[in-house]
Amino acid sequence: MRIRVAGIGLLSLAMLAPAALAQASPEKSAATVKATWELVGGGSFTPNDKSYKRDWTTKDTYAVTATMKAQKPGGWPAMHAKDAALEKGDATRMAAATQATTDASSMMARAEKIMEMCQDDEACIQRESMKLAQGMTASDKQNMANAKKNIDVATQMPATRYQLFGDTQQTGSYTIAENVKIADRDPICIGMPQNTCHISITTVGNGAIAIEGKTTVGSGAMAELDMQANSLRLTLPLPYPVKARETVVSDKKGDKSGTTDVQRFLTNLKLDLNVAQSCSAPCKTVKGEKIYDVEDQYGMKAKLKVTWTFERK
Repeated sequence: MRIRVAGIGLLSLAMLAPAALAQASPEKSAATVKATWELVGGGSFTPNDKSYKRDWTTKDTYAVTATMKAQKPGGWPAMHAKDAALEKGDATRMAAATQATTDASSMMARAEKIMEMCQDDEACIQRESMKLAQGMTASDKQNMANAKKNIDVATQMPATRYQLFGDTQQTGSYTIAENVKIADRDPICIGMPQNTCHISITTVGNGAIAIEGKTTVGSGAMAELDMQANSLRLTLPLPYPVKARETVVSDKKGDKSGTTDVQRFLTNLKLDLNVAQSCSAPCKTVKGEKIYDVEDQYGMKAKLKVTWTFERK
């Protein structure tokens, strides 16, 4: 019976104990965000006039690694919203700063007059400052004491809570795999089997993601850890434009068959790149995913999925 009561007591204490909190990374230490973007689409489309039928598949993959540096932890967020306690603290500091200015206004005005009178004459400034100090009334002294107290409040920094990760560079690789087949019933195709022309377009590409020949480039990705709430705010890295080869095979009169260079540009999509993810202490590795409804290169509905992993020291 005693053992049972003791066990319940220990359980109660554990339930009341505060949750473990994440600790800051060493300043300037590296952190990474690895993001894999997958654009997947496909289907079959025939317009109402049945003038053609188009079948297509799309599976484009971009793997991006953004490397960041840990910034010095601080009390104010750059990416998180301020909570009520921080908002209240900021209001208190602002009010104290305003009151300190009011408390010290008389003495500050007299000090400014000394500076106007003495200019760069150090002896004059010292002499007049001594007079000012010796001539302070009880009211002046109380005002200055109040000003000092309010300055102490105004300059009291909030507890260290947030750590930003920035100064980001990124690298990446990609694979483009797209195929479209069109059965075209244009009048020009009359005389072909089933009075239909056939067009096939295959687009492929792979390799390192580069811009102006550089594979390590700047990035808009950044992250912020809230060590009190154990949460991560993250701006995801996006790939730069990539090259691919498009091969067209067509038996339609007037069409040209052959292979040409094309680009794929995932970043022309209007995407919300900001994510928020809770984590368990020590929040060294945080994972998540996000799915977007987008249009593919043919203007048809597709899914864009990003899976990401944030890691820090």
